[in-house]
Amino acid sequence: KEFVDKWNGFVFEMPSKQVTVKAESDYEGFITSRCLETSAVDRILYNFINNASRFAKSEEVKFTVLPIGDELTRWVVENRVTDDQKKWLKENVGAELKPIFLGGITRGGNGQGLLNCTNFVATSFGIDAEDAVNDGYIGATVKRNTYYAWFHWPIYEEKDGDEVCDCGDH
Repeated sequence: KEFVDKWNGFVFEMPSKQVTVKAESDYEGFITSRCLETSAVDRILYNFINNASRFAKSEEVKFTVLPIGDELTRWVVENRVTDDQKKWLKENVGAELKPIFLGGITRGGNGQGLLNCTNFVATSFGIDAEDAVNDGYIGATVKRNTYYAWFHWPIYEEKDGDEVCDCGDH
């Protein structure tokens, strides 16, 4: 809920436009137990939402959290794209879009942001980056004129004996 509350209504001030984030969640529960995990999810969202805002055809980006079974959540950021952006993706990335999550491909950035996101997701599942992309833990697609980027994150279930993170108390 905190992630959704933080991002819902957030406005990215771009040089030529303002883009507002509309966030919602169908999941109620815990995602993380540690500040570092919370920071990792926040960083992924920032990268996804920033990219969506930069390339959004409209002045809105949508962000949704969905439960997937009892162990996973799916985080989806979507934005309408221009024909130019669709063409660039097809020519520079390919139909599956997997390469953008493995580093080195960029349109005005450094090509590392989405790779960092991939590494966070992979680490959360104890797998390597290529497996995270190939197995769909993180990815993107364009359907009609909408770009959808997603990542999965494990649900945190508190267990007896779990230590509560106190890093915010210092």
